[in-house]
Amino acid sequence: HQSVLGPTLEAIARDKAAAVRPGVPLVTGVSGVALEVVRETCAARGSPLYLDDDDDPLFALPDGVPLPHPARAANARLAAAALRLLGASEDALRAAVLSPPLPARREAFSVAGRRVILDGAHNPAALEALVGSLEPGFTLLYGALPHKQGEAGLAVLEPHAAAVFLTDAGGEASGLPTHEHSYEPDPSTALRSALAATPAGGTLLVTGSFYLAGELRAVLRAAVSRETSP
Repeated sequence: HQSVLGPTLEAIARDKAAAVRPGVPLVTGVSGVALEVVRETCAARGSPLYLDDDDDPLFALPDGVPLPHPARAANARLAAAALRLLGASEDALRAAVLSPPLPARREAFSVAGRRVILDGAHNPAALEALVGSLEPGFTLLYGALPHKQGEAGLAVLEPHAAAVFLTDAGGEASGLPTHEHSYEPDPSTALRSALAATPAGGTLLVTGSFYLAGELRAVLRAAVSRETSP
C-alpha cells in the first residue's frame, strides 16, 4: 500500500501514528525509525507510550500458553499489555490469548493425510515470518495479485520448498514467472495438483494473498467435512 501510505518506512509510520489519540496509551513493538516517529507523536499528544520489553510484566504472557508461531507470540504480548491497561482480568487475558488464530493466519487443515497451512501473508516481511515457523521441504502453492510484491515474496519462499505450484489470485493473472514452475490459473485445480504432489504426512503451504486464501479456505473446509463425515 505504499502508493497510499508513502514510499519510506518513516512515511508509513507517520501515517499509522496518526491513529494516536491525545492522552490515550499506546503499546507497540516497533523499533528504529518507526519508533522514533511513534515517540515523537506520543510526546506531542500527551499519550503514554509502552514499548514491548521482556522485563516488563505488562507484556508478560500467562504461564503455559503455547504460542509456537513467533509472529503470533509478538502480537499476543501487545494484546496482553493492551488488555491489562484496559483493566481486564488475568482470566480474561488468558482466554483471549488462547483463542484460535484468525482465519487464514497460519490456519491448519488435515486433508488426505496431508497438513495444509493456509496463510494470507502477501509481502516479503510477512512471508519471512511465516516460513521461519515451518520446516523446510514443504510443497508451496502460491498466488499473488499483480500489483503486489509477488516475485519478491516467491523469492522468500522458494528456497525452502520441495515443489512450487503457482496460481492466480482474486481472478487476476498473477504475472509471476510461470514458465519456471507448475502453473494452473484456477486455484481449486491448482490445489488438487499441489495436494497430489505432497507426500503423505507432508505439508502443503498455501499463501501469497488473502484473496487466494479466501477462495481456497471454503474448498479446504469442504474437504475436511467430507473426510470427517460418517
